[in-house]
Amino acid sequence: MSSLRARLPERGMTIALLRRGALLWLLARMLVVAGGAALSGHVSLGIFAPTALALSLAVGAMGLLDARRRNEHRFLANLGVSPLTIVLLSIIPALVAELALRIAGLQ
Repeated sequence: MSSLRARLPERGMTIALLRRGALLWLLARMLVVAGGAALSGHVSLGIFAPTALALSLAVGAMGLLDARRRNEHRFLANLGVSPLTIVLLSIIPALVAELALRIAGLQ
């Protein structure tokens, strides 16, 4: 457990990365729903599971790019946090939200 704890950033930074991941997922999901509505003519929250996984991976990439844009990746690297950890912290809210939509039956 201590090895995992050593790889995570400080609690405040972890929460900030998780919040940004949730915001990025929300914006990406709205873009997918709007694009689907524009192409098909009706609004539907449902997307296929592979598309949801690809969306989550895209959110992870956007989270890393956002951290790089803010130069946080350098700060976090000095604290021993890898870019993979930044990506994973960005993906977690997206995966949880997609799973919640599936369980709620909205997909």
